[in-house]
Parts: sequence; C-alpha cells; structure tokens
Amino acid sequence: MGSSSSQKPANTTFKVRFANVSPEEAADGRNKVKDRQKIGLSAKESTSSLLRNSLVLSETQRDQIEQLYRSGNCPEEHLFFSGGDSEAQSQKNASALLAMHGLNVDSRDEPTNRWSIRWSSKGKENVKSDIEIIRVLYQWSTSFTECLAHAEVTYLGSTEKVLRIRGYFNHNKACKDALMTCIPKLPLHLTVFQVALDQLLSGVHSFSELQKTNQQMIKTNAYPDKPQRVEDWRHRWLLQRSDSRSLYRQLARLRGVKTKKKPHINVQEWLDSTSSQFNPTFKKAIFHFSARTAKSERFEVCVATDEMHHAAWRYGNKSGIYLDGTFGLCDDTP
Repeated sequence: MGSSSSQKPANTTFKVRFANVSPEEAADGRNKVKDRQKIGLSAKESTSSLLRNSLVLSETQRDQIEQLYRSGNCPEEHLFFSGGDSEAQSQKNASALLAMHGLNVDSRDEPTNRWSIRWSSKGKENVKSDIEIIRVLYQWSTSFTECLAHAEVTYLGSTEKVLRIRGYFNHNKACKDALMTCIPKLPLHLTVFQVALDQLLSGVHSFSELQKTNQQMIKTNAYPDKPQRVEDWRHRWLLQRSDSRSLYRQLARLRGVKTKKKPHINVQEWLDSTSSQFNPTFKKAIFHFSARTAKSERFEVCVATDEMHHAAWRYGNKSGIYLDGTFGLCDDTP
C-alpha cells in the first residue's frame, strides 16, 4: 500500500513598504485619478492608433511619415478634460490650440485654408453608454509641396467638448514658403487667444477692450512666450478685428451653444431635462416658450432673470419705461 505525502508550499516572503502620507497628498492622489477619469476617452479610444493609412500621400510622403512614427516623435498628442474643476481651463486651451493650427470652424471656412477631412467616425463611448464620440482626421492638402501635416480631433458629439488633438503639425520648408507667398497672414499665438478668452469669460464684452489689453501686454512684454524682436515672430501677437468671429464662436462653444445648430434647437436642449445640455438656471428664467413645430413658424422664448424682475419692479412699478422700438413690452410674467 503506497503512502502519499502532501508537500507544503515553499515559504513566500512579501516585502511591504509603508510610507507616511499626509491627508493633502492622499487627496491629491485621488484627484489625479479622478482627473484621468474625466478626460472622457474610453480605454479603447485611448489606445487607438491614428489612421494614417487614410491620408492621401505620395510614396515619398508615406516613407517620411512612417519614419516619423517609428522614431517615436509622432504623433504629438494633447488631452483635454471634459469634466471636473480642470474642464474650463482645459477647454480654453483646446480652443486656442485649434485656432493656432487653423483647425477651428472659422479658420476652416476660409478659402485659403488647406485642411481637408480624410476620415471621420461616430461611435458610442461603450455599449452601455449613450455618449457619442466623434473622431475626424484632417490633412493639409497641397499637391505641390508634399507637406506632412495632419491632425486628428476627437470630441463629444453632444457638447462638442474636445477630448484629444493629435497629429503632426509641422509644415515643411516648401509649404512654409508657399504660405508666405500666398497666405501672408500669420496665425494668432495661442497665448493671445487664451488671454482674450479669459477676458470674455470674465465678463468683458467689448472687442475694443480686448484689443486695448492686448496692445498693452505687447508693449510691456507681458506675454511670456513673445520674442523681443518683431522679426523673430513666427506667430501673430496683435489681436485684429478679424479674430473676433473665432473668439466669440469659441466662447459660445465653451458655454454650450452650438453655433452650427439653429437657435431653437439649442434652446429646446437647454429646456429638456433629459438632455445632456439641460440648463436649470435658464429654464427657471423662461416664463414663455413656444416651440417651432413647422418650417414656416418661428419659435418664441421670453426670458426674465431675477435681476430683470428686480429692475422691472424698481423702474417700472407706478412709473413708465420708454424704449426705442427695438424691443416690445410684455406683462405676462409669473
């Protein structure tokens, strides 16, 4: 009769290192984890490759781009927050970066803009989510310079908040020479764009005030990245009237206004409690709303904030308000 003996597992030694961590350091670690979760890219999107096979390239261009990617210097990648305390500043940085490279809506509408869409996709964040993620691949298209510049922009479909910008943004010498010959306008530096956006978000609505601040900062060298000599400028530092459209559009985007959509669609989304764009403050201020139900109709919306109510009682009660005819009067307030 054979005997069996059970072997004891070998002793395994675990080394544990304890570290003294302050409450502030622990909280900072948790916040960093939360921030990573608020970038908005799923694990699948985060590890996805830029589809450079969709680019229209010559053999020479393809070899050069493949060499760039093999070297690890490409793509240049920027991630942005779509939630949390860092969202506002992060989205301003995204707006400035898009404008700097001519990838924002207004720049792409210009006849001289050479960005062309080569590929795009729409998909859900995951099977259990209704969040739509949109990816668009752009290529700088000039047949005679063989420029390698290309960019992919990833953003949320519902809010248009930018999640990621990546690609190769450098133009070759032939392309730069063509730009100087055909497009003498230099792109506005992202720092100037950021400062102007900060002013608009803080309540400055006059473009003249933005220009005044910009000119003062140039004179006092307040922009940290600005070269001292004008001949060394590779970007434009002087804010021009032509920049206003792009600035105000980016301001609208940061505030949740979709400039590509009709106004009544924006308003309906702000009032719909099931929409991701629902705005309870705006809904509270609405005392009359008539949705557009036919193409020939116009939608009606009447807004009265708390400040407007107080002003109406202060100046209108037992008195009179005279207007120049631009606006009408309505006493149908709650």
